[in-house]
Amino acid sequence: MSPRSMWLLVALCVPWSARAVPADDGGSPPYEVQVLVDGQPLPEYRHQGEWFVEGRKDARYAIRLINRTSRRVEVVVTVDGLDVLDGRPGDYRTRRGYVLGPWQTYDLEGFRIDMGRVAAFRFSSVARSYAARTGDARNVGVIGVAFFPERRPMPMPRRPIEVPRGGLEEREAAGTPTADGYGRGGAGIQEEPAPEALGSRDVDAPAAAPSAARKSAERTRQEARPGLGTEFGEARASAVVETRFVRQDSHNPHRVVVIRYNDREGLRAMGVPVDEACDSWLRRTADPFPATRPPRPFARPPAGWRP
Repeated sequence: MSPRSMWLLVALCVPWSARAVPADDGGSPPYEVQVLVDGQPLPEYRHQGEWFVEGRKDARYAIRLINRTSRRVEVVVTVDGLDVLDGRPGDYRTRRGYVLGPWQTYDLEGFRIDMGRVAAFRFSSVARSYAARTGDARNVGVIGVAFFPERRPMPMPRRPIEVPRGGLEEREAAGTPTADGYGRGGAGIQEEPAPEALGSRDVDAPAAAPSAARKSAERTRQEARPGLGTEFGEARASAVVETRFVRQDSHNPHRVVVIRYNDREGLRAMGVPVDEACDSWLRRTADPFPATRPPRPFARPPAGWRP
């Protein structure tokens, strides 16, 4: 299937959130994902072929996206199964993403509210998670990132090519930003039910609304569920603009990264060797000059501060 053009969000290069990454000949992957707390990557634990990180309740975190290639890349990100741009169930085939420039690193700090703000990612209980509050906590505890390289530019034609009716013009119109700042067309994106409707699993009577008893039982189950989820936190400034982007392959990403998270007790219950790996991680990341790091240019907010 031929790649389709889309209007996508590109992060503005601002201090401390986007910067260049030098080429690495030491075998580093072309694309990488890290989970940050207080600006530092969380230790990653490998278990049964998957990657895990330990979160702490109420801690704000960011997802660092790294592009180590000389080409632009589109990055589609989900948290707890929800797309970070529109809050709907994740689907990298039809959802838009962020565009990173060559050698760029970007720290994604939350679910996007509008073109200038995000709602902070914050570890919380499952009951307080964004997924639970919008109707379905089934996929709480996982971060997914799909990387799509940009299609290389085609050679300029020697003479104009006639565009068939309903072709290029129609696709461009589908990707035009709407009043709320998002283009609902492009790449086959279609309107879907509101998030509140996505929690219904009654296949025998799909049109019937869940009873009050079922809703109450589901809320009770979610409130009692242990472990961590991701809350729709406080608003934070995060400016983006829209750009044109054509995927090299519209449906198949070059790389998909999955990182699962939970608190320490939850990771232990899953068999993740967090206790055994702790000392080795500390030794591997020991800093010989811990006092010589560059100072922060601005004041550090106190714990619990809200704008």
